[in-house]
Amino acid sequence: MNLEKNKKKVYLILFLIVILGATLRFYDLSTESLWTDEMVSLIHTQKENYKGLIDSVIYTELMPPGYFITLKYWASLFGTSEN
Repeated sequence: MNLEKNKKKVYLILFLIVILGATLRFYDLSTESLWTDEMVSLIHTQKENYKGLIDSVIYTELMPPGYFITLKYWASLFGTSEN
């Protein structure tokens, strides 16, 4: 029984740590503006279609376009605003 109480305390403490971490991470998040790498990613995701995005990434970034395709989909769902 004592072991169960200790387990519950540990879970409660971990939960509180996660909540505190999330609060500190998201508090006043909108005061920071986008950095250069984030702006470049945003420029790629604003291409008209996926072919334009893939061509843009392959020829300028020299890396696979999977991240940017995922980011374009994410931006279409949640937007591209800093706030």
